[in-house]
Amino acid sequence: MLTTQVHQLQTELAQVRQEMAERVQSEIARIQLEESQRVSEMEAAFDRRIQQHIALLSQQYASIGLSPSQTVGPSQASGPAQAGGPPLEASGSRFDHLSPLT
Repeated sequence: MLTTQVHQLQTELAQVRQEMAERVQSEIARIQLEESQRVSEMEAAFDRRIQQHIALLSQQYASIGLSPSQTVGPSQASGPAQAGGPPLEASGSRFDHLSPLT
């Protein structure tokens, strides 16, 4: 009789373990899917933000007569570098004159 009860309890324990393992695997899969979706959403938002910044920079370049592919070299620079002041890099970013991105 005791052996039968022990066997029955062992069987029930094995079933509970199996159910718990299935639940854990299901929960892991659910969390992985949610995290994957979050990452995709964050990547898409980041890409949109980058595209907004590129568009804004393109507008700002156009407003000063440059195309985004042009660079400002010493011969094209205006301001302190041409007036005999420090090089543009020494006074900070060469894009300091542009409005900050928001």
